[in-house]
Amino acid sequence: METINIDMINKIKLLSDGVGNGSFSLLWLMASSSQNADTLNCRFHHHAFFEIHYITQGTIHYDFKGYAVPVRAGQYIVIPSGLVHKVGEHSADFCKLTVAFEVGDRESAFCSIASGRARAFVIDEDAACAISMISKYSHGRQRYAGELISLWLQALVYKVMSSVPSDSRLPRYSESKDPRFLKAKKYIEDNYDVFFTCGEVAAYCRLSTKQLGRLFLKHEGVGLLEFIRQAKLAAAKRMLLSTDKTQEEIGKALGFSSVNYFNKYFSKYEGISPGDFKKQKNKEKGAR
Repeated sequence: METINIDMINKIKLLSDGVGNGSFSLLWLMASSSQNADTLNCRFHHHAFFEIHYITQGTIHYDFKGYAVPVRAGQYIVIPSGLVHKVGEHSADFCKLTVAFEVGDRESAFCSIASGRARAFVIDEDAACAISMISKYSHGRQRYAGELISLWLQALVYKVMSSVPSDSRLPRYSESKDPRFLKAKKYIEDNYDVFFTCGEVAAYCRLSTKQLGRLFLKHEGVGLLEFIRQAKLAAAKRMLLSTDKTQEEIGKALGFSSVNYFNKYFSKYEGISPGDFKKQKNKEKGAR
């Protein structure tokens, strides 16, 4: 396999409209290596689209909340929409291709399978051939190199979408609940360190505030604003009881501008200060 021309890959404008009968649309392609390691996203984040990370050299550890997945040369990992992750440790000689794409049918088998616990897969012979051709054309020696890379990339994504194996042990979202509600709920729970408005959450799900509010009343029994408040307070309680972080550190991790603001917020809605809450729970635990 030829080496990847990092600069060329990162300048390509993809051909992307409704690929594969509308099954997916390419968004962008990015190449990363030790040459531009500063572009790696090493902070926890998530996005509304899918990503596939192909490791062509070295090793990269992908961190998820609660577990990590090492992905080595000759492997790839699928990052589904909404899954919180970041790039962790990586070897000094790594190289990877990242393709972002939107899925036309969010209720497809691929979305159901891919939305489980992230894991590494082996790049098979067909995918390896496509990556080899992308690497070849990245040097721009062929006319219409960008168009050819787009076509090979479409084949690569289609191959992954049709071959990611199912695993009945993987967690699934409940099929009985509206997927827009589930998307909003996970967005709120995963981003407890951000203060966002009901309107911002609704816009993320492409719904009106009233529509999303009705979904939360239906599935959670509380309004959207109350659920946002409960999610932040639940995160605060977890940190108070399961970590040694100070109140100042917890407040900062939750997005509060100061420890005083955090204490007032917690006391207002819980009826007790964070410090007293922790003492009370520890006392109850010791009495058992």
